[in-house]
Amino acid sequence: MEKNHMSPKVSQKYKDEKRKEIIEAAKRVFRQKGYDLASVDEIVEEVKMSKGGVYHYFSGKEAIFEAILAERAGNFDLFEFKEGMSVWTVIKGALSQIRVDLKETRESFMPVVFEYFMRSYRDTAREKALRMQYEEGLQVWNAVIERGTMEGEFRPLLPTKSIARTIISFVDGMTCDAMQMDSDQLDIDSQMEAIIFYLRNALQIKEEELT
Repeated sequence: MEKNHMSPKVSQKYKDEKRKEIIEAAKRVFRQKGYDLASVDEIVEEVKMSKGGVYHYFSGKEAIFEAILAERAGNFDLFEFKEGMSVWTVIKGALSQIRVDLKETRESFMPVVFEYFMRSYRDTAREKALRMQYEEGLQVWNAVIERGTMEGEFRPLLPTKSIARTIISFVDGMTCDAMQMDSDQLDIDSQMEAIIFYLRNALQIKEEELT
């Protein structure tokens, strides 16, 4: 009787779990080594799978990193709306979280992301990914500002997208600086107060009306 040498079927859940294991292992390697110096071999060693097993899920280091970026892009949970909460309160809450994140930039994954995108001007695929990431952030911030405008909280002096772009440029610039300087030298607290001051005036917010 002829034996069946077909490989056993693997469930989608199993595949998803293995893929997640590779991604989490890669994050640890990228944090330690940076993008350029990290290798697939090091990721293989960290995840404790065969090299062929890793390549079964990803074509290489860049494909793994793109999966990490996609995961991060799908988790834009900076804004937390609760019943009865003003949009301005939500924005200030988001800025408070950004303040915390900036102080922890060196220990976060952001330096690796910046390293990856620093070469985007020479790489069409990376440039496209950077543009998509920027547009997603722009849409989210703009939607929040427009919501506050529609609800009568904001009376913006500038187009809402211009204000959203200013916030993104501020945060990106601060993140870049935070990778090079400590939080005391950068004086993150006073700079965050400055962006709040800008928004309060650009959006013409009268906080006493929101209480």
